[in-house]
Amino acid sequence: MLVKVLDYELTDAQREMFTDFQEYLRTHLVLSRKQREVLKDVLERHEPTYENLVSEGKVPLGKPVPTPAVLQNLPKKPPTRRTTNT
Repeated sequence: MLVKVLDYELTDAQREMFTDFQEYLRTHLVLSRKQREVLKDVLERHEPTYENLVSEGKVPLGKPVPTPAVLQNLPKKPPTRRTTNT
């Protein structure tokens, strides 16, 4: 992901930050949670995922399908467990 982000158009500060991330990754082998979040945010801004497009309403929904008869009358809660007398 880091190499992919470095291919995008970034500000000088962002490019420097991500190159620092690369060096940090070489020595520590894992990015911190905050570093991963920053990386993920920038990646999603430049290349939105399918989930983001759906939640923003940018993907058209398909033709609605009627609910099958089997799924129309489901129980409200699961059956209770029977107690066994031993």
